[in-house]
Amino acid sequence: MAEIIFDTKPAVLAEELEQKLRILFEKSPAHGEQTIVIAIGGDGTMLHAIKQHAHLDPLFVGVSAGALGFLQTIEPEEITQLVGALATGEYGIMRAPMLGVRQTGDSVSVYGFNDISIERAAARAAKFTLHIGDSTGRFVGDGVIFSTPLGSTAYSLAAGGPIVDANASDVFVVTPNNPHMSALYSSLQRPHILASDRVVKLSFDDSVSERPLQLICDGHTVPIDFSQDLEIFLSDRSVSLIELTGSNWQSHIESKRLGRN
Repeated sequence: MAEIIFDTKPAVLAEELEQKLRILFEKSPAHGEQTIVIAIGGDGTMLHAIKQHAHLDPLFVGVSAGALGFLQTIEPEEITQLVGALATGEYGIMRAPMLGVRQTGDSVSVYGFNDISIERAAARAAKFTLHIGDSTGRFVGDGVIFSTPLGSTAYSLAAGGPIVDANASDVFVVTPNNPHMSALYSSLQRPHILASDRVVKLSFDDSVSERPLQLICDGHTVPIDFSQDLEIFLSDRSVSLIELTGSNWQSHIESKRLGRN
């Protein structure tokens, strides 16, 4: 019997859904031995669940207890169907890649499920150098956002980035956030979609002391040393997400982004 872990938003509807699910699981325990994490709430709840439990290599599933939540594929009226699918093992699994950050030559120190942003931490614009392959250029602006395909509907989209098909697992997005439109400084003025084997290197100079930076991973600030170069890339780590039969992540995203009947 699989272990079930709940990560529930502290809200009345979310807590009611957890109690209903617990009752249903007492009658129909989940099939298999792999741990299942059920995030009940919105996207923030799912991101929190991934941050807390990804090291267990579980299966994740999101139950919506909000209005939009792209990462919550199960609506409240579908929880009985969810429990039935987990009891029989009749569901699909999508493996969503994670971004990685490392100091040049070191091991990965940060993993991001949705996005990783290098951005200004004070009033003055961020300024740093980007290296992609043999190309090098200076960036000036609010920052640069790196997102996974599934995370492309979040911070990157708000900054003008594209929505990438959720089934794509071999690309990531680099989106400039309010770049200064200057041929002298800003080499990155439009979003780029890069293949999984590409690595973006960021280097910093003494201006960091006057123009402080911060690294934001899935909405949380992560302490990091900006005196050394950073490399950002699509890592070999992934998160396993449950899909109910007859449904998939891309159609779920399209229905929420384009509207519902």
